[in-house]
Amino acid sequence: MIQSIRTHFQDSLGIDDEDLIQEIYAEYIKETKKNCKIIGELLAQGQNSKELCGVIHTLKGCILNVGHAELEQFAIDMNNAAKQNDPDECRRNFQLLNSNYKKIYESL
Repeated sequence: MIQSIRTHFQDSLGIDDEDLIQEIYAEYIKETKKNCKIIGELLAQGQNSKELCGVIHTLKGCILNVGHAELEQFAIDMNNAAKQNDPDECRRNFQLLNSNYKKIYESL
C-alpha cells in the first residue's frame, strides 16, 4: 500500500485498524479498476454522457476519499472536463490518470 494513503487513513480519518485499512484499500483498488475500465470504454465509444460524468465523479470520489494524492488532480480535472462537455480534455486527463495508476500498481 502507498504510505500516503495509509497516513491519510490514520491522520485524516482516524482509522488505525490495519485490517480495516487493508479492507478499504482492497475495495478502492477493485472499484478504481472497474471505473477506469468503464470510463475507457465510454470514451472509446465517443460517449460524453450523464453515465460518463457519473462514473468519473464516482472515481474522483474514491480517489479523494482514500487520499491518493498522486491521482487527485487528474481525477478533478477529468471530472471538470466531463461537466464542461470537453471530451478531448476528459480523454487527456483519463490517459494521464490511467497511466499513472498503472505505473503505481504495477510496481507494488
